[in-house]
Amino acid sequence: MSNNRPESVEPKAFDPDKVGIFQLMGSLRIPDVIATVTVLASVVGGAYQLGVTKEESDNKLEIYEKDSEINDLRKKLTEVQEEAQDSASKTVRYKYQMDEKDTEISDLRKRIAEAQREIESTASRSLNYKYQVDQRDSEITTLSSKITDLENALAQKPKDTNTQLFTGPTKPDGYVMNADEIGVNYWEYNHRVFYPSTLTVCRESCRIDTQCLAFTFTGTENDGTCYLKPAITGRTTGGPNTLVSATKGRSR
Repeated sequence: MSNNRPESVEPKAFDPDKVGIFQLMGSLRIPDVIATVTVLASVVGGAYQLGVTKEESDNKLEIYEKDSEINDLRKKLTEVQEEAQDSASKTVRYKYQMDEKDTEISDLRKRIAEAQREIESTASRSLNYKYQVDQRDSEITTLSSKITDLENALAQKPKDTNTQLFTGPTKPDGYVMNADEIGVNYWEYNHRVFYPSTLTVCRESCRIDTQCLAFTFTGTENDGTCYLKPAITGRTTGGPNTLVSATKGRSR
């Protein structure tokens, strides 16, 4: 009888680098396989969960960064808007101030123009007054010259004595001289002039002169000028005490 007993086989040593996962599982018992699969599933699940958690974390970090950027941009936008609002406010304020300045400038220009017109008008009036003053000065010079000529002519006039009476036609009877009027002047043209004369001689000359109706005497009582008047048409009062006049009337 032949000996068919199989030869014993020596188990090979386990080399994890040369054995695959399924070979490893094939060499294990069923409970060990179940336990191994469970462990492997846990490991794979943990690795997957770890990958998901990392991606979520990265996403959250990116969202946080974007939120932070959004907040920064919002702040920047607020600052820009405030700056724009402040700039607009300044622009409106400056525009108002410019309008005020323009109004003031326009008013000042009008006042300057009015002042210039007033200066021109005043200058024109001044020239006109200057012309009138020059004319009056010329007239005064002319009148002064005439007065000088008249004074010279009077100084050269032959003088009657104060005792000489009027020697023309006389009619002394029936006429008297009315009361003397102090400060009165009869300014009718003169019929005759005596210089020098006295008040008495002047009065008597008018009384006996047929053409004399009044006299006016100027000067002191014993040294003056006698004016015989042929008519009584003008009379002024308020003269000095050295001015004496009287009219002639009929005796009663």
